[in-house]
Amino acid sequence: MIIRGDDITGPVRESADVCIIGSGCGGGASAKILAEAGKKVIVLEEGGHYTAKDFDSTEETAYQKLYQQRAGQATDNLGVTVLQGKCVGGSSTINWTTTLRTPEFVLEAWKRDHGVEGLSPTELDPYFSRVESYLNVHPEPEENHNPNNRIILEGAKKLGYRAVAVGRNTKDCVKAGACGLGCPFDAKKTVAITYIPDAVKAGATVFANFRANAISVSGTAKRVGGLVYDQTTGRPKTDFVIKAPVVIISASAINSPVLLLKSGLANSSGEVGKHLTFHLTSAIIGLALPGFGSWHRQMMHLYPHIGATIVLVKEIDSRGDVTVNDEGRASISYAPGSKDLKYLKQALATAARVQFAAGAKKVVTLHTTPTEIAQPSDIDRKLAGADWGMNDLALFSAHPLGTCRMGANPRTSVVDSRCQSHDIKGLFVIDGSVTPTSLGVNPQLTILAIAEKSAEWIATEFAKFRE
Repeated sequence: MIIRGDDITGPVRESADVCIIGSGCGGGASAKILAEAGKKVIVLEEGGHYTAKDFDSTEETAYQKLYQQRAGQATDNLGVTVLQGKCVGGSSTINWTTTLRTPEFVLEAWKRDHGVEGLSPTELDPYFSRVESYLNVHPEPEENHNPNNRIILEGAKKLGYRAVAVGRNTKDCVKAGACGLGCPFDAKKTVAITYIPDAVKAGATVFANFRANAISVSGTAKRVGGLVYDQTTGRPKTDFVIKAPVVIISASAINSPVLLLKSGLANSSGEVGKHLTFHLTSAIIGLALPGFGSWHRQMMHLYPHIGATIVLVKEIDSRGDVTVNDEGRASISYAPGSKDLKYLKQALATAARVQFAAGAKKVVTLHTTPTEIAQPSDIDRKLAGADWGMNDLALFSAHPLGTCRMGANPRTSVVDSRCQSHDIKGLFVIDGSVTPTSLGVNPQLTILAIAEKSAEWIATEFAKFRE
């Protein structure tokens, strides 16, 4: 069953075989596998429980109900906006449905450089296939691509670039174009309408509006404590304590390290909160007509003729960390490296060329002082003359990863290849924070596959966690 904070009338005291903190890709997939294996599973979700009838395709509603910090979460210097879900289903509820396998060279690097075992392309292939089938992942047919997406396909084709449609976890999509605001048609196969209902059917209990604040460990026993919030008002109502021999933290690369740091757990390596990556992202805006008047007014008048192309960087030398601020919340720092900024500039230049090839008359960057480019021959010169410091360019990320990375060496990693803490038996981290490096692709499928594989192992070895 799914129980909301609104339904709670007094302190909650429960026990389970497995307590899972977070209901997104990592938590939702783990809950289904373990509940179907016969384990008593309790899932704690900080955000609310919403269904298709709650999604009205407006930013006003979606940002308040479905996003961390009402879509205002950012690095401490406000240089990068960090978009994450905060609801049953987590970020799968608000993502854009892009579903890609982890590149083979990334998995090979994890084994070579970090000693990760059991996650080779061959070993993950059956899990990728199973998840893709379960979520109906498929490339969209040609006729489904809207005019904005055709900019990439048509522009790339004219330039001789390779461009293909990616997989999407949808069924009977009506092409409403508001995936990031929650799908009111249940066409997006989110964790909230797939893994979570199947977990509940198998006996799991999901508590929405339950924020975990601390984990304590005594022998094999673990205790998760926190506060229950009213879903309507957002105010705390009471507290809860969940006891279980197995605790899985699936609170994201931002909030999982915060919970561990506040609890003083699993950090003998000093690596908790380190190695944050973002897939640093910006965009190029293409205009099909020349402008007039003030710049903002010009853009608004030309809105029907604007196309946007985002670019994403697989980081190499950027540095990011998550720590705990004085309020007990995440403090996020991030500094782009020189190599990654170079790649970002190259990506924006390529996106500008694609826009021009598709028919744009002008392209504009997202710099604080916009860089306007009138013709392809001006791209390199204009971008070279732009400012590239933090806060000079609008940067964002929907893919925070890597703050509790896995590896074979307990001195340089937080969890092992099964996602279990090197320090504490029965304490797991299963979400995007365990990736040893940046992925270079949307992380949804990677997290789901790792979660299913790790949860199967937990179910098989469960008796050991009570010893």
